[in-house]
Amino acid sequence: MHHKAQKVGMEKFNKMSKLGIKKKSAGSVATYIVFAQIILIVALFPIFSFQKVEGKMFTPLAFTLGYALVGSLILSITFVPAICKVLLKKNIVERENKISRFFTENLFNLFQWSNRRRKATIITFIALIIGCSVSFMFYGSEFIPKLNEGALYVRATLPNSVNLDESTKLAKEMKAKLRKFKEVKFVLNQVGRPNDGTDPTGFFNIEFHIQLFPDGEWDRDIDKEGLIEEMRAELNSYPGVVFGFSQPIQDNVEEYVAGVKSSLVVKIFGYDLFELEKYADQVANSIRDVEGIQNLNVYRNIGLPELRIKLDEKKMGKYGVAMADAQAVVEMAIGGRAATTFYEEERLFDVRIRFEKDYRDDQNKIGEILIPTMAGKKIPLREIADIDFLTGPTFIYRENSSRYIADGFSIEGRDLGSTIAEAKANV
Repeated sequence: MHHKAQKVGMEKFNKMSKLGIKKKSAGSVATYIVFAQIILIVALFPIFSFQKVEGKMFTPLAFTLGYALVGSLILSITFVPAICKVLLKKNIVERENKISRFFTENLFNLFQWSNRRRKATIITFIALIIGCSVSFMFYGSEFIPKLNEGALYVRATLPNSVNLDESTKLAKEMKAKLRKFKEVKFVLNQVGRPNDGTDPTGFFNIEFHIQLFPDGEWDRDIDKEGLIEEMRAELNSYPGVVFGFSQPIQDNVEEYVAGVKSSLVVKIFGYDLFELEKYADQVANSIRDVEGIQNLNVYRNIGLPELRIKLDEKKMGKYGVAMADAQAVVEMAIGGRAATTFYEEERLFDVRIRFEKDYRDDQNKIGEILIPTMAGKKIPLREIADIDFLTGPTFIYRENSSRYIADGFSIEGRDLGSTIAEAKANV
């Protein structure tokens, strides 16, 4: 009796399905398509509400897909009904499809089984929902899963005052160390800013593009994370240099979103650059020991040694020295000044006058530079000016016309959500 009832129910189910197919018209087909398009557009609404980081990354995609779906929707209510009316004039003969029959029969059997055990089915699903909800509360959150690009992007940040020769020397040494790994196919490096000039930076910035062999060709039993740890251990022999590991595409996206050369960033806004550095150091110390935070780096504004010559107007008046004369001599002696020009074929060059390096390479020698007075005499620069060396700003980062300093870092071995929550609590 049970099998007979099941057979009768199945026959009714099939008859209803066939009847539904026969009653389909061009208008109903278009209606189904329209509803499908509307459902897809509505599914994009949460993406349109994204803000901050996720908004910058995903909102353009949502708008592009939304425009395409709107165009498809318009097509569905204009062109599709007309073409359906033209093409669907003849009677449609239904044919047996083994795949659809398999799913139809099994879905009907599942419905019959669940219908006979209603309490057990409801209890099972309630328990499943409660279990998923509890596990979700303790599950970490991640913004975007990291994809394996088959390459690494390593950034080395040196002290701001490093010169080009030393930076180039260190870049060659680091490149040689990275090329020793058998998993590395080739290494490209650059010192300073990129070629297009859209990313201003100094000689303290060294970047390495490391192309890896496919994972299947690696001789050692090691994964990408293990390789990064070995590279980090090899490069940590350079004191005072902060290294950051990422991937080429990932690095470009993160830098565009964060505004600095880092995966994640804490920005502190203010006016006094020295005060900003003090607070940046406090923030860095508060999150340094948070589990998962790696490659912590303070993007310092201060760090460039500079010579400051402050002319004293009272002393200049005492000796009869004009401000313009003193400034002109200092400019010429230290920085150089064009005195005349000469042609070499079709090219024009300035002839610049400047003291030799031996006469301007320290504070005392600069103080001996003679400044003319209105009386026709000359006095040393140190008599009318305060000369000293101090540390001044290297870079001044701005956002919306406001100065800021940044603490950059990345997260490894832990989910993004819980790590950021702990770092926020510490700050």
